[in-house]
Amino acid sequence: MKNTTYKKKQGERQVQLIEQGAEIFSGAMNRGLASWKEIDGRIKQAESRVVLRGEDREKNLYGPIREDVIQYVNKSHISWWHMAGESNKEVTAHTLSSQVCCFNHLFMIRNDEEAIKAILRNAAGITFDEILPSFIEDNTLISFEFVFDNKRLLNERHETRGEKCTSVDALVYAQKDSEKWLVPIEWKYTEAYEKKDAPSYHRYENLVSVDSRLPLWLSLYHQDPYYELARQTLLMEKIIEKHPDIAKKFCHIVIVPKENTEMKVDAEKFGFSLKQEFINGYKIIDPSDFLLPVKDLYPELIEYLESRYW
Repeated sequence: MKNTTYKKKQGERQVQLIEQGAEIFSGAMNRGLASWKEIDGRIKQAESRVVLRGEDREKNLYGPIREDVIQYVNKSHISWWHMAGESNKEVTAHTLSSQVCCFNHLFMIRNDEEAIKAILRNAAGITFDEILPSFIEDNTLISFEFVFDNKRLLNERHETRGEKCTSVDALVYAQKDSEKWLVPIEWKYTEAYEKKDAPSYHRYENLVSVDSRLPLWLSLYHQDPYYELARQTLLMEKIIEKHPDIAKKFCHIVIVPKENTEMKVDAEKFGFSLKQEFINGYKIIDPSDFLLPVKDLYPELIEYLESRYW
């Protein structure tokens, strides 16, 4: 991952909130180490004040959902994104985690059907008749770190939610005019990529069918973030192909903050690589715009997100 001006700005924001004792972090403290510096003309992140103390790691999550998220992750056998030295069994202490960011934005509304319809109508321009229960787990309308039959569909070695395979940050299962849809949501926060070839890109080269949104397995898809988005595209297509009873269509949504211009350009570049007839099934939206339809329904959540992220 690259360090960028946007990442620096967001890091400084988290540090300020922590060190001011803001209610957002429920009194959590950071590690108190040096933060940002410039080396050889590039912004570098040192051992960092954006990382909470180990005992405060759970305070990285929005207070009202904290216990429920941890319980959900444990029950669903989801791996937490983690830094070196951290366990994938615990919430990361890194305040710039996009996985934590996704939970903080979406978990509160995970079973509010009308709210989910509203944000999808806003982001995708699709008015769904119904949001269906997840087909991979119980008691939620949004599945986080979604995987499904990855070994068979994508020839992957693992199917661990959140780690070592194609895992979608969030997925909504919906219906419109008697047709079932998959709505994968990829959540980006401060990400920016070095554009290095992924070691396993050859695995996916022969999975692109004539009906795919991908024209071919382009060399562009050898590198993240295109590699990740292309794999998610293939996973949705293979679910529809091999499990037609589950869904017939999908709409891919990528969440990118407006100010993260480098990531936004990359997300747009992936969209331009798709076959022309499928471009309307790929949407990019800022997180504050994504949740705009529920602003009045969840004022305390929106206040938290505005203070911490937006």
